[in-house]
Amino acid sequence: MDPVVNPGEVSTHVHAGYGFALEVNTSILQQSKCTSIPIQEDKSNYWFPVSSLPNNGSFTSVSGNAARCSFGADYLFSDTVNTTAFPNDFRMLSGDTTLRTLNASSFAQQAITFLCLQFSGPSNRYNELPVGVSCPAGIRSQINFPSCWDGKNLDSEDHRSHVAFLSTGPDNGTCNDPRYPVTFPRIFMEVWWTTQDFESQRDQAMTPSQPFVFANGDPTGYGYHADFAMGWEDGVLQKAISGCTCNPFGDPTCCVDAGIFTFNPERAMLRI
Repeated sequence: MDPVVNPGEVSTHVHAGYGFALEVNTSILQQSKCTSIPIQEDKSNYWFPVSSLPNNGSFTSVSGNAARCSFGADYLFSDTVNTTAFPNDFRMLSGDTTLRTLNASSFAQQAITFLCLQFSGPSNRYNELPVGVSCPAGIRSQINFPSCWDGKNLDSEDHRSHVAFLSTGPDNGTCNDPRYPVTFPRIFMEVWWTTQDFESQRDQAMTPSQPFVFANGDPTGYGYHADFAMGWEDGVLQKAISGCTCNPFGDPTCCVDAGIFTFNPERAMLRI
């Protein structure tokens, strides 16, 4: 399913996500009785293509567990006055499922990176799925969503044209383009793939140097993408933006104590 790109229809490829259907909007999402995200007022949907290892004509799924959050990410912002919560029924897509090459000057492609995770020592970052290297602690895919909005359209035909990245890159700058004057929190999503479980099968894979492929047929990582559909309870995200600034490292405890939102520590981590 992909209720942003293919609403009401079967998607062209398989996605990982919880609690979404062929069609979603904010009203439907807000009716959810629970959420896999620790901030219980966030009923938004976040999803991404699954990864698998092809071998002898079959595909074995690679587990993808969202790091620090469940199909979400850190909500990052520095300007509490001019940053605006997403409006109801807002949705967007980051990434382009058709890409198989890198344009290093593209902010949209700079927004996507992969970490080859190590148990000790530094983890190397790549613009593509790591080739010719072993990642003993798995691979973490990372994607920034656009932070600037045209202020009018809740969606667009390609699900990207109504938003833009910050002025100097996907993770820094301002919304100084008059076509996209509204500043949103920057959603940064991380997914930890347990690729280390497949090291013993690498030599039997179709392409041993980089054996994994995303569900959209992408073995490069350049076509990695993720979707967001707004589902926050009314007013909560704006209160968090304006008032949840008591801990610069995103610890939500003081914001919970202030009554801004409720928190279930048993869920994966989402930080504001």
